[in-house]
Amino acid sequence: MDGKPISEWKTWNLKEGDFTGDTFITVEESRQDNQLHLNIQLAALFGEDLSKRTPSNIRRTYRHFIKDMLLEGTSADGNLIISKTLHFRPYEAYRTHEEMLTEIEETKYNAATDRLVRIESIGQSAEGRDIKMAVVAKDQASIDKYLTETTPLMLTNNPA
Repeated sequence: MDGKPISEWKTWNLKEGDFTGDTFITVEESRQDNQLHLNIQLAALFGEDLSKRTPSNIRRTYRHFIKDMLLEGTSADGNLIISKTLHFRPYEAYRTHEEMLTEIEETKYNAATDRLVRIESIGQSAEGRDIKMAVVAKDQASIDKYLTETTPLMLTNNPA
């Protein structure tokens, strides 16, 4: 996979801060009616708890593995017999900043015709990226009221 033999793919070892953990890819084979069937299991590359930060911060590491990787199977004589592209991300619901911005724009574009969606920048992250907020309303007057009356109330400590 990705140019490396399956035996070299290991899971993340949190204590060592490297990929020396358990086997990442397991292949089970069976034969039925003179056909070879392969069952390929992928373990969680970084384990189940992605919140761990010490002793090595995996949250910075796993971003490098959000990509498509090519899994190829070859016969004993070196001929390619199967090729499959696998899409990797640290967990299924993980989205990069760019993917989230794209999804926000798609939400605006695909909004129901009786709804108005306005996307605002409400500040910047520590990394200098815009923090987006979407307001969904029935009309522009409702959005204006939310932004000029409701939002300022939410940002105060004074009970109304």
